[in-house]
Amino acid sequence: MTTKNTETTHVQQAIDMANAAAETARGIWQQVLDAQVSGFEQAAAQLEELSKRGVTRAQNNLDEVAKLSRSALSWASEMHAEITKAALQAVRSAVANAPKAAA
Repeated sequence: MTTKNTETTHVQQAIDMANAAAETARGIWQQVLDAQVSGFEQAAAQLEELSKRGVTRAQNNLDEVAKLSRSALSWASEMHAEITKAALQAVRSAVANAPKAAA
């Protein structure tokens, strides 16, 4: 394999790694959003039941769901940032370590 082909292969591998990291990040976001939807549906069902009984704790439950949602989004954002950072480092490393083409 020529030096140019090797360099191209390393860069392609780095791109593939970055794409895989981006796909993982999208998967994490989707899981968090799915969990939030489920949480809101459960909270809505609880609110309806509590309202039927005349219990005012429903608002506290919704407040808790909102707090948990913010925490989940914050965590997902941090994970996305870490994955993106790792992907960029992988690309930079692959490019930096790729054999240089003969001038």
